[in-house]
Amino acid sequence: METFIEQAESRRKCLSKIVAKYGERVVLLRERKVRLGGFMGLFTREGFELEFYIPPVVGKTVDWHRGLAAGRLFVFTGSHRSFAA
Repeated sequence: METFIEQAESRRKCLSKIVAKYGERVVLLRERKVRLGGFMGLFTREGFELEFYIPPVVGKTVDWHRGLAAGRLFVFTGSHRSFAA
C-alpha cells in the first residue's frame, strides 16, 4: 500500500487538492498540524498535513476480446468476464 502526503493552509484546502489530484476515492490515515513556509524557522504559518492512500478498485474486469483486437487491454466495469484487473 503506497501512502501519499499533501500539505495546505487549511484542512479544507488540503482535501480539495487531494480530490483534484487523485479523485474522491481516498482513505485518510493521519492528519496533523504543521508549520509551513518561512525562512530559517522564522515567518512560518500554521497548516495541515494529510496522509492518505488510494484503495484498489474492486469489481473491475477486463474485456479480453476487445483488448486483444486493439493490441492492448481495456479495463471497465460491467463485463460478463470474471478476470480481475
